[in-house]
Amino acid sequence: MKDKTKWVLDPVHSEILFKVKHLMITNVKGEFRNFQAEIISDENTFSNSKINLTIDAASIFTNSNDRDAHLKNADFFDVEKYKELKPDLTFLDLTMPVMNGFQALEEILKFDQKALVIILTADVQIKAVAKAHDLGAFSVLKKPPAREAIAAAIKEADDALSERG
Repeated sequence: MKDKTKWVLDPVHSEILFKVKHLMITNVKGEFRNFQAEIISDENTFSNSKINLTIDAASIFTNSNDRDAHLKNADFFDVEKYKELKPDLTFLDLTMPVMNGFQALEEILKFDQKALVIILTADVQIKAVAKAHDLGAFSVLKKPPAREAIAAAIKEADDALSERG
């Protein structure tokens, strides 16, 4: 058995920043000020690593109190309902540079058997879709997915998470 190494992100020397386009004419920059992250690996290359990241959504800062309040409400992060941003849902493509999506799906489910994974793929052959479902994918959507299809898949996933409690 290989020894596992755990690295903990130092929040004093780290940051989580973002930039989004606003009205197609300007960028809005911001940050999350409270977060925790760790990487657990049994290899020096990080190719078989697990990353745990928790973000306090209420710590969002964009240098505008009004905008921050809007981002914290139910239109966006709904910080009253979701105290922390932890991925309960993973989006994944079947075509990836290092491993294929089927392998990635298997790896995700090894770490978390209850993970909900939605596959986005241009390969919608019956055989590929069936394999994704057999391996444990929650849903498979054809790329590029329609906004309604994504919304429906997220709603189904949210319902499934709510049933779990």
